[in-house]
Amino acid sequence: MTALLVLLLAAEPHRLDSRREAGVDSCPEEAQLGRAVAERLGFDPFSRDAERTVMVRWRAAPGGFSSEVTVLDEQGHKLGARKLSSTAADCAELARSTALALALIIDPQVLTRPAPVAPTAPPSPPPVEVAPPAPVVESPVPLQVPPPAVVVVPPPAERSSAAWWLGAGVGLSVLEVPSATAALELDAAWRWRWLWLGVRAGFVLPGTTAYSVGSVSGVAVGAGPFGCAGGEHFGGCLFTRFGAAHAWASGFNGPNTPGTTGSVAIGLQPYADYQFFPGLRGRLQASVQLQPAVSVLTIGQAEAWRTPVIAFGLGVSAWYEMVGGADASP
Repeated sequence: MTALLVLLLAAEPHRLDSRREAGVDSCPEEAQLGRAVAERLGFDPFSRDAERTVMVRWRAAPGGFSSEVTVLDEQGHKLGARKLSSTAADCAELARSTALALALIIDPQVLTRPAPVAPTAPPSPPPVEVAPPAPVVESPVPLQVPPPAVVVVPPPAERSSAAWWLGAGVGLSVLEVPSATAALELDAAWRWRWLWLGVRAGFVLPGTTAYSVGSVSGVAVGAGPFGCAGGEHFGGCLFTRFGAAHAWASGFNGPNTPGTTGSVAIGLQPYADYQFFPGLRGRLQASVQLQPAVSVLTIGQAEAWRTPVIAFGLGVSAWYEMVGGADASP
């Protein structure tokens, strides 16, 4: 931001818009930030009716906290922005740096203006009993206090907003095998802002259905790519799985021969996320999938079990950031 732009922004009051995202409760609220800036300047520079706006967004970052200061003009156009971050255990250090940055935007001379001089107490009057003339008292020379030296530490270089994530989950699978049973999955994904791209491997544990003449059991396994889009808390995924379904029977009259058939599934999976702390989040997810490749198990000349066209799932998973930068939001 140039010096001319700073002078123009300081010519009139600003409206302060400060908000905190999840996980940054130790960062100051809007009123606290406004008081900290006013103490540095010696006056309150903010007004609810001001046309220009200074926005501050507090976010959690891996290993610490971050703040983003954005200046908007009367039409809401972005005039400039600055990002600050801290790796301290709490948000106090970042709060002081952010208050100083706001004070410099509003009054660029705040660091060079001399501090006010405390008033000097008047001299004591002469004793009443003394007859000689009162002595001449020289006026004290005001002490010139130099302004305090302030060292502005530049924020560390911004890290990339992209990150690699690893996830694992467990859930309930319905209609993929002869009965409802548990399912396991392992995911690896690359995330950038609101977009997730990755690969997923899954295994459906054996499920069994009993008939009057015997029982049929089956398992399913597969892997494939997936993509998700969404915000910090809600979104949806599309996935494709290529694998195999294996089934076997017992107790039927005739040869009980197991069978294995290739399987293909295409599914939709909405989800809801909760971030426990920076770099770790939990996910609740549901899924519905189409299975165009039907698997059939026959015993003798009779069909014992056939996979349905549609299957459903419900589960929970945990995601951990392996390598990357800040947990950026759109």
